[in-house]
Amino acid sequence: MRHELIKEISSALKAMEQGAFQDFCLDFLPLFDPSYKGLERHGGTVEGKTRKGTPDLIKILSNGKQIAVQCSAETGYWRSPKEKNRFPTWKPCEDIDKCVQHLDNLEEIVLCSSQEVPTDKPNAKADILSYAKDKTNARITLLCCANIENSLINNVGTPDFEALFKNHFPKIHERIAFLKEAQGNKLALELLKERQERPVSLDNVLKIATDATRNFPDFKVAKDYALKKIDELRSRFER
Repeated sequence: MRHELIKEISSALKAMEQGAFQDFCLDFLPLFDPSYKGLERHGGTVEGKTRKGTPDLIKILSNGKQIAVQCSAETGYWRSPKEKNRFPTWKPCEDIDKCVQHLDNLEEIVLCSSQEVPTDKPNAKADILSYAKDKTNARITLLCCANIENSLINNVGTPDFEALFKNHFPKIHERIAFLKEAQGNKLALELLKERQERPVSLDNVLKIATDATRNFPDFKVAKDYALKKIDELRSRFER
């Protein structure tokens, strides 16, 4: 299930328009890191359209420090110029410069992109961080498509992320429900084969299989979890 979902999530992220991705980041980032809870829209509208403004999202901390988030759905966002003297025209570096120019008390700058880092540009993130250290003392956080999709796939079973899928990727949300049911049935059948060694009721097997597949998209991890739970039940009965 994990492999299928990663492909679908990656495609959905890359297909997002700028306004939709900005709205997604507003909901996603506080789940990715609780320190981003309280971010507010600065460069967008509630209709999912964008307007010019820097940064796209902002949070003011209690000490007056600022967390600035720039969101981009631009293709080739991470593709760096060959010549380093052209870095100021590279979009991630431009975003950092704009934040430094407009904000006076920066704590952190987050660059969040729906695009992948090109395989032929392995130094892209390092180049951005190197550029930024000469511009600001603020912490720089870089989130690309892979970072986002890994966080999503690792939290498929949690209620908050389930709501995120439902609101921003409704087709994938339906797909997850279907895959979980199918995987739960498959796991239950495998667990039932071991009932002679682990005498647990059918209802408990189904409940454990459902719980395992809901929380663990990787089938092997789900099965290991389920077998552990069945062992715990069996030892309880044998006392």
